[in-house]
Amino acid sequence: MASLVDHAIVSLDEAKAWIGIDDTSQDSLVTDIISAVTDFIESERCLARRVKRRTAAIEEKFTGDGTNWYRVKHPPIGTLSEIYIEDMVTLDASDCADTDLVRYDPDNGDIWLVQYRFWRGYPLNCKVTYTGGWSTVPNPIKQAALMLVKALYQYRDRQSEGVSSVSIGVGGASQSVSYLADVVKDPNIWTLLEPYRLVRYR
Repeated sequence: MASLVDHAIVSLDEAKAWIGIDDTSQDSLVTDIISAVTDFIESERCLARRVKRRTAAIEEKFTGDGTNWYRVKHPPIGTLSEIYIEDMVTLDASDCADTDLVRYDPDNGDIWLVQYRFWRGYPLNCKVTYTGGWSTVPNPIKQAALMLVKALYQYRDRQSEGVSSVSIGVGGASQSVSYLADVVKDPNIWTLLEPYRLVRYR
């Protein structure tokens, strides 16, 4: 049986309880569905952000625009370990904790440099290294994920008998993608997810 990814939005037991499964016969299928729903919710088609924090840090490169401000792609920020500006400075974890050098809003993911700027230079001349996402998934996102897991589990009945896995990756089951995209338009689900959709400013 496939293992559940460590950043899954819901656990196997939570999903089975929500669906109403009380044995292990469908564990492999439900595990695949949870992974598919996690990928979908984090994708550009939905929240456009990581939801559950990974152990590994994110190294996010971008091209400076001459300002002292940057918003990371996967807030909230857990730890900010490095800011690198080519030909200018590398600020490590201790520097990032110095409010005379760096200030940031963990919830929104906004970073402000006090003494430097993300100068306009070569493409991808700047980099921030941080851990992003929630250590505990917000309840509305978890509830929406459970609703999507159940919808996709029930969708297997619309396909041929004997379905044992689900994939909605690039080049995967496009029908499943379309079905999830339609289901997420359900006001009951979108009302839960919409406040967490990340707005890009650059």
